[in-house]
Amino acid sequence: MRVKFYFKDSEKDESLLFISVTFDSKRSRISTSETFPTRGYINKTNRYPIHKGKPPLTSLTPEKQKEYRINEKKNKRLKELEDMAHAIFDELREDNNYTNPTHSEFKKRYLDRLHGVKESKPSTLFEYWETFLHNAPTQDAPNTIGNRPLQSGTLKTYASCLELLKLFKQKKRFDVSFETLDKKFHTQLLAFMNEYQFSQDEKGKQIKLIKAICNRATTDGYKVNPFVFTKGFYKPSEESKQKDVYLDFEEIQRIIDLELNDKLSNARDWFVIGLNSGLRVSDLLKLNELSLQGDNLIVTTQKTKTPIAIPIMSQVDEVIKRRNGFPKKISDQKFNEYIKEVCRLAQIDNPTKGAKRTRLEDPLKRRKHGYTTRKIDGIYPKYELVTSHTCRRSFASNYYGKIPTAIIRAITGHTTEIEFLRYIQVSPEEHARNFMEHVKNGVL
Repeated sequence: MRVKFYFKDSEKDESLLFISVTFDSKRSRISTSETFPTRGYINKTNRYPIHKGKPPLTSLTPEKQKEYRINEKKNKRLKELEDMAHAIFDELREDNNYTNPTHSEFKKRYLDRLHGVKESKPSTLFEYWETFLHNAPTQDAPNTIGNRPLQSGTLKTYASCLELLKLFKQKKRFDVSFETLDKKFHTQLLAFMNEYQFSQDEKGKQIKLIKAICNRATTDGYKVNPFVFTKGFYKPSEESKQKDVYLDFEEIQRIIDLELNDKLSNARDWFVIGLNSGLRVSDLLKLNELSLQGDNLIVTTQKTKTPIAIPIMSQVDEVIKRRNGFPKKISDQKFNEYIKEVCRLAQIDNPTKGAKRTRLEDPLKRRKHGYTTRKIDGIYPKYELVTSHTCRRSFASNYYGKIPTAIIRAITGHTTEIEFLRYIQVSPEEHARNFMEHVKNGVL
């Protein structure tokens, strides 16, 4: 880390002094809220000139002696400001497992120390959780890809879980703290969520978030009830999850063959690109001419910040050539709405077992509008189960067994084959069908 000082206005006799701190190829400027004389300051040394010993100080004029003594006091204060910067940087590195802090973390700690703000450690579970939510957007997270800060969507789930615990405390009069996270807490919290019709998966997600916060707290030196880290503090899950639907090649062709109005045609073309690229909707709808590089789409994914190259399939190429570029921009919400209608018009309506996201009144009133969304299991016309995620699921499922899994994973971004197979949720019938296709093609 490099530290420098500079003046807000070096043309004046006295000026507000700023400290400039550089690390990780970035620089932060922080006001010291102190003024110093601009005359005589030496930029190269970050100090004012002082007497070096020869000739003796007493042999100098009284004015010069006074100047040197004043400079010594100013240099002492400059050293204090500089030493404080280095000390805070080292403290934050130690707190972050010896990785550099963010500049916002450094600036906040430096200003707090400079102005005497007391650095109090959160004392309760709720205080710790709220501090985590406040700091997380600027703090590197050790268990994320690339150790980057948590995404806003992830933080919303943590915030929602905290609200759930506060409501549980209020309605059940349960003292929720690090010490009380025992078997009784686990049992009563699950029963509380049952009262409000949480699904098994929803309950499991809340338990997972509580465990994650407790893991962080333990690392930060808090004493957490050890029961949290036992098998008894389990995460409920569905016995057999309803997998997301995907469209096969024949259904995709029916969508392509449709005659549609401009609104639905635009959504259909984005859909076709998604079905042939496996991109998440957050990346799909941001494609533009800069994404086209030769025969590939080059995308740095929003979730993982990882650059990937996706070959431009013939159906995607046809859309780009026909439109002389990509379709018009569209919101995630409108995209989800319109592709359901597109699939209905393509008569993709066979009864299908699945879970449809449905808007319901939230009995816990965790949001101002009073509603929440839940996935409700049932049998629906297939088009009602189609969402933006159908793009990614269809791409992975359609090419599984036809293209080596490692190549598909390089495009979808799944780091392991186990993770990929869990994602596509291959059924026994699909395994059998893939086996027979290999037999027919003379592979076996």
